Amino acid sequence: MEINLNNFCDALIKSDRQTDAEDICETDGEQYLYDNIISKFIAGIPVYMSDIDFSAFTEDDIIDLTDNKAYEIFNCLRGSFKIADGIMKAKPVAAVKRKFF
Repeated sequence: MEINLNNFCDALIKSDRQTDAEDICETDGEQYLYDNIISKFIAGIPVYMSDIDFSAFTEDDIIDLTDNKAYEIFNCLRGSFKIADGIMKAKPVAAVKRKFF
């Protein structure tokens, strides 16, 4: 797999700024949980009780995310990990084609 980093960066800049979480989360409470708890947990960032605004979400938001949308969240993460893995394994175009001046 070869990736032209210039084209890749251009595509990222032009890509839609919407995250997968915005497709999954239907309420402000679900969005808060995803942004402030789930994404931090996934990134290995500690989440402290004092950092959580318990008035920003309801019990139904928690249940909906954990019971009904956990598989969708997992699939989004799996897709992100596949992309990252592909980038890590790709040979840089510059290393494949030598240019002499």
